[in-house]
Parts: sequence; structure tokens; C-alpha cells
Amino acid sequence: MRVKMPFIGDTAQSRVTSANTQVSINLYPKLEKAQSRNVIGLYSTPGLRSLFSAGLGPCRSQGVEFNGNLYFVSGNNLIKITSNLVATQVGTLTTTSGRCGITAGRDYLMVVDGTNGYYFDGAAFTQIVDADFPVADYVAWLDGYFIVNSHGTDKWHISAIDNPASWAALDFAQAEARPDLIRRVEVLDGKVWAFGDLTTQAFWESGNAAFPFDPILPNGVFEWGLMAVDSLAKNENSFMFLAKNERGDAVVLLISGLQAQVISDRDLEWQINSLATLTDAQGFFYRQSGETFYVLTFPAGGVTHVYDFATGLWHTRRSSGLGRWRPAGYGIIGSTHIVGDYLSNKFYELDFDTHTDNGETITRLRRGPVMSDKNNRIFFNRVEILFEAGVGLITGQGSDPQAMLRWSDDGGYTWSNERWVSIGAIGERRWRAVWNQLGWSLGRVFEVSISDPVPVTIMDAYADIEVDGEE
Repeated sequence: MRVKMPFIGDTAQSRVTSANTQVSINLYPKLEKAQSRNVIGLYSTPGLRSLFSAGLGPCRSQGVEFNGNLYFVSGNNLIKITSNLVATQVGTLTTTSGRCGITAGRDYLMVVDGTNGYYFDGAAFTQIVDADFPVADYVAWLDGYFIVNSHGTDKWHISAIDNPASWAALDFAQAEARPDLIRRVEVLDGKVWAFGDLTTQAFWESGNAAFPFDPILPNGVFEWGLMAVDSLAKNENSFMFLAKNERGDAVVLLISGLQAQVISDRDLEWQINSLATLTDAQGFFYRQSGETFYVLTFPAGGVTHVYDFATGLWHTRRSSGLGRWRPAGYGIIGSTHIVGDYLSNKFYELDFDTHTDNGETITRLRRGPVMSDKNNRIFFNRVEILFEAGVGLITGQGSDPQAMLRWSDDGGYTWSNERWVSIGAIGERRWRAVWNQLGWSLGRVFEVSISDPVPVTIMDAYADIEVDGEE
């Protein structure tokens, strides 16, 4: 009997692996259009194409566009990247480690590093020396005001209009709804958002003479705060971050408009809350080839989870020799998606046509759900995984790309020997990846992986089986 295998899917590892141990590593589920071969397929995530080295490294910020150029902090250097992808150092910070906040205003770019503040006018990079400037971890901009948190307090401050060098001691607001340390400020939809340990509070620009922002009460108050301050990322109309409140474990939260929604599922929350350290999590958004992704990395835990807005599904990314994915900051200039390295001063392009991470192997892996039938013995006579065939390279590794299949009959605790087959040399578009005589099981998990530098697409999977007790 030939059956369609329940193989394609997301990363969904249960706390009990024998119940569900699905993983998609460096492959993301993509919904297909009507009348496609399958309703969902697995596609290669982008590789990293080397662009240049800049600054001392590592990457300490997200990328921000200012006056037609893109800016990152690398080590203790502010780096300018032009539209023709030339990188130059334009400023020096007093610190060399820790994440930095960076934002662009009308006439100035501003940077904070948890110790000092700096501004750049396109020519000169200057440290802020105003005695009323607070120690700040993050910075935002709205309608001429640069806006920062005050480290270790429940306050956030604004600059003079269009002047990041000038700060007044009384130009601040506090966490109004309830006392809470303000860990970070951001701007979205014309509002200032103050993120605390246990709450998030929104403020609107009222234009009051004493202080131009007032709290939005009660709808602009959320009983969720930041578990990890660097996990916060801003999309066109929403925030996502690793959140916490007084009632339980960390979750991944989406705030859109004045609505909050938990995006993480129970399996992902189990995986996240099993990590020893959560407060170091880092996040960023990016949109590429019609897909919008939220990337959430746990540096100490060595894992990267990625959420796809098109499907609402999570997958995993991993660089060679690392548990996590290498990028630590993202920006775009023109059509070039640029990321900085968390270990070095290297910058890369996120590129779907590059099938290595700067020459290092990308292993793409799919582990499916458990296949079972009322705990009857299932004999697997033949398994076929439908890849895009004939994608081999002309010469070298990948000229005859190989897929490795293995399986587990105990929920992923132990595994079979590896079985290798070709997915087709270049031009062999009708090649079929088939494995024969795979024995029997009461409940089997199949896993396939490819490490050759070729595009990998999995469209479907089938099995020829016999089930004990069938009539």
C-alpha cells in the first residue's frame, strides 16, 4: 500500500520526544498556491555570502539607514556602509562589548552603549557630554525628539528638538500605570513604547507644554514585560519579543496596534524555558523574497528559532560547528540584506543563491513526526522523498548531491545506520530519491539531511508499507 507520509512541517519538539520530535533545521515550511503538488513544502534558508570585514567586531547593533547609508556598531567602531557596499569606520565608542542602541533622526544618527551616548551628523562623531544625559541602553526617535531609557530607573527621557547633544533634567516621563524599571524605549505608530520588566506602556504625543507625551490609559498598558531586552524587534506595524509576567514561563509575544498575542506554541515554550539562560536572547525582523521572519537567538543556549509570518510556523537555523545561527544584527541597503557576525568583524549578505555560510557547510535537516497505526507493526518496503532533483553542481562537492536518511523506532532516542542516495546530478530532473527495505516498526521517525552546497527543496514524501492485521 502506497501512502503519503506526514513528513513536511515545522520545528515542534515536545517535552516527550516519543510523542513528537519534529525538527526543520535550515529549511523553512512555505505554503504553496492552490493546485500545487502539495499544500506546503520545505525550502532552503539563505546562505551567507561574504561582503567585507569592518571595525574590530563583533557586531553589536542592528543596522540603521541614515542619509542613504547603512550603519552598524562593530566592536568599538561605528561603521558606514554605502549603497555600493563600501564599508568605512566613521566613529569610535569608548566601549568594546555589549549591545548598542542605534537610531536615525532627521539630521543626526545617535548611538548609546549602556555607558555613554554619541551622535553623528554625517561628518563628525561626537560623545554627548551634557550632565543631564542619563546612562542609556537604547534610543529611539519621534518627531524631532531622541528618546532614551534611564538605566536602572522607571524613567525615560527626551532630548531637545533635533538636538541629541542637549538634555534637560526634567524632560522625562515615568512608568505611569505601575512602578516598573524601564528597560527599553521604542517608537511605533506614532507612539512611544516603554518596556519594563513586567509591563509595557504606550504614550501618545499630546503636545503638552510641560512634557509633550502622555500615557494611553488603560488600553496602552500590557501586563507583559521584557524577559530579554535585546529580543525586542520592530516590524512595520508590530513588536515581537521574549516576554514575561508575574504568572509563569517566558513566551514569545506579538504586540500589534494595542493588542498583544502569544506567538510561541507550547512545544517551543517548553524548549525555550528548558534553557539555563533566557535574558541574553537577541531578536531581529527581516523580510526577503516575500517572507517576513523574526529571528530569535539564545547565545548561551546556542540555539536560533525563527518565526515565519506567512505560515505562523517556527523553524531552526544553525551555522556549521555552532548550535546557533551566526548573524547578530541585520540591516538592508538597496536590495542587499546585510548581517553582522556575532564572533568576528565580518559582514555577509543573506543570499538565497549562496548555499554555504561563507564557505562553511550548511546542513539542512528534516525530522518528521512519528508514523504509527494503532501500535500495529508497519513494514516499510520503500520510502521516497520528493526533492527538487537535478540541482547538482558542475564539478566538486555537490556535483552528485546526496541525501542521508536514518530513522528511529523509539521516538528519537536511538537511530539506525545512515543510508545515502543521490538526489540527482545537474540536469537529472526526473531523478527519484528512494530507499528500499527499511524494516518494521510500531512507531517510526524518519530524518533526512543534505550537506552539499546545493538548493534543497522537499515537496512531498511517500512510503510503500504493509500493516499487520490489515484485511
